[in-house]
Amino acid sequence: MNEKQIKPMEKSLFGDIQGDFAIKKHSSFIHANNDLTLSQNKLINAIIYIVKDQLKRSPNQKIFTCRLWILKNLAGIKGTDNNQLKDSLKGLVTSAIEYNVFGKDKEKRGVFSFLSDVELEIEQRGRVAILKIELPTRIVEAIKR
Repeated sequence: MNEKQIKPMEKSLFGDIQGDFAIKKHSSFIHANNDLTLSQNKLINAIIYIVKDQLKRSPNQKIFTCRLWILKNLAGIKGTDNNQLKDSLKGLVTSAIEYNVFGKDKEKRGVFSFLSDVELEIEQRGRVAILKIELPTRIVEAIKR
């Protein structure tokens, strides 16, 4: 077979973000029952990628930061109007995500919000926007695995 195989790109958050890439997620993230929008699901994927990258360098980190343009690029969000992005992030703090995990002898059910805290800091010079997020401990531990 001469077809070229698509491989996920390895990338740093500070390099150019182009092409396809893979985000590994815990199975409970994949099979969660929720009413999230497509935009919010894309943000979850991007945030998991950012958090996973930062946890490699600092495993005990609790608050994660990135430039807003990086998050937008990873989530495939275009445009300069950030109102929809802000609404989506707010929804990730206020939305309840339900899950269930079936084990051999027991079943676990629970509910959580994906983000505990979101802060957007905009420097007036150059209009650089820095996003600071905090995730519940349970989610950070799942991302570490």
